Amino acid sequence: MHDAYFFSISSLPERAKHVITKRLLTTQLPTRVKEEFARVADFMNRGVSLDGEQLRREVGNLDRRREQDLRTVQPEFANLIDYAGPHA
Repeated sequence: MHDAYFFSISSLPERAKHVITKRLLTTQLPTRVKEEFARVADFMNRGVSLDGEQLRREVGNLDRRREQDLRTVQPEFANLIDYAGPHA
């Protein structure tokens, strides 16, 4: 996603970028896949990090419309962006 800048991996909060980068670069995969993961990490880390406020707000809006909760569907990512739930 590039048009909704707050959903782009390049604008994730620094803490999330750090954890995701480590995971991307240390996962044991075939060389060609590791190279692609390295490119993804590079793209992500070149972007200006945001505080995640708008990301959390928009995820909350989506969760309410879908009657979901990111904390249930993707708890690790929800934790990385400090998501408190759709009703926070």
